[in-house]
Amino acid sequence: MILLPDVQVMTQYYPEKLKHMMQWIAEHKEPLNLQMVMHLGDLTNGNFYGSREEGVWEEEANRAAAAFKALEEGGIPYSHSFGN
Repeated sequence: MILLPDVQVMTQYYPEKLKHMMQWIAEHKEPLNLQMVMHLGDLTNGNFYGSREEGVWEEEANRAAAAFKALEEGGIPYSHSFGN
């Protein structure tokens, strides 16, 4: 199992790095005998609608979803826990 800590800063400022990290995980499923990925904490900095300027939360949520799609396509189950 891979445990991912809060990725909200990557989602906000470095979405391509987040995407690359997820792709790396998916590409190494077999050598790591990976059974699951667990995300711990916040996915976005604007953790609820209306918390910051209009549209920012949706943009960050879409970035996170695009990055985690690599796990879905790689057949890797994943789960999210709630942030603070």
